[in-house]
Formats: sequence, C-alpha cells, structure tokens
Amino acid sequence: MILNIIKRLFKKNKVEYKPYIEHDTECDKCEFLDKCKDDGYVINCTSFEDSREHYMRGLGSNCRGSKYAKRI
Repeated sequence: MILNIIKRLFKKNKVEYKPYIEHDTECDKCEFLDKCKDDGYVINCTSFEDSREHYMRGLGSNCRGSKYAKRI
C-alpha cells in the first residue's frame, strides 16, 4: 500500500506540447504602423517564439487605422 502511494507521488506524467501558432495583431496589418511607432502610440508585444515583431495599441492612444478615426 505504501509502495503504491510512493509510486503515484513520483510518477512522471507525459505532457504533450502544442506547437506555437503565430497570429497577426490589428496593428501589424495597419497602414499607419510606421507613424504610430514614431509617435509612441504602439507597444511591442513580441514573444520569444515569434519570427517577426508584433505591435498593439498602447493605453489611451487613438487608432489612426480605425474606420471611426478622422482622416487629416
């Protein structure tokens, strides 16, 4: 009985890892990404497994690529 408890405690569980799938963010496809990077409106949210850089809107920043944004 004690031997079974010890075996269950030290049993190694097999963990299956799913492959990482890279997704584009809203800002990655935007035509104003370069302007937003220069003005500091976007945040780099790239993880270590990504093959290229990804960006997302920062807090309080206005999206220039939105359909509701005023075009100047």
